[in-house]
Amino acid sequence: MKRRLLALSFLLLTLGALIWGKQVTESLLDQKLAPLLTEQLGIPVRLAPIRVHLLSLRASSDRLRMGENDNLAIDASKVKVTLAWKSLLRGEIRLHSAQAEDLMVNISRWPRSGSPWPKNYRYLDPWLPTVLDLDKGHYVNAKGGTYALQQARWRRTPGQAAQIEWREARAAGEFRLSLILASLPALLDVKTATLSAEVLGPGLKPGIFLCRRSSTRIKGVTN
Repeated sequence: MKRRLLALSFLLLTLGALIWGKQVTESLLDQKLAPLLTEQLGIPVRLAPIRVHLLSLRASSDRLRMGENDNLAIDASKVKVTLAWKSLLRGEIRLHSAQAEDLMVNISRWPRSGSPWPKNYRYLDPWLPTVLDLDKGHYVNAKGGTYALQQARWRRTPGQAAQIEWREARAAGEFRLSLILASLPALLDVKTATLSAEVLGPGLKPGIFLCRRSSTRIKGVTN
């Protein structure tokens, strides 16, 4: 229900923009979008002023922060997102594409409800874009350790598979990694998931690694 209300809000803002203009829409988004996302995701969301391209349903902001100021779960700069028109007209929010210059993620700082693990993670599906491009990123674990990557690219395929590629700068040189998830729905449904990985870099022989997991839990994320 919340997701449909959010989609309806976006649709009304877009229709209103065609009547009242781009500046009015940007002002409305600056006032309404962060509170709507905060309610939908269950974590404080703050956005720098938003710029929009109405007909393409594209929005951009210089900064996106999620979490408390001194305890951020997500911190992204130069963010651009595009919504899927067909989904919006059905009353659904679905990201078509996303892009960021720099992204920090610390899942351990995502608020926990204290309730049992959800049976599945399908509610995350609309927020996983078809295409994602990231110049550089940092994953921070609960102990403060950082895993850095560059030029990350995520793609969802019509066959429900997903692929992510990225580069890492190490002392021995540059490494390129590619992961292919055979079925994203299976992962979100906490079913058997097949993952293949390819790593290329100095001193490594080309090869593909295959991994299967019969159950998966996303630590720190609850619905």
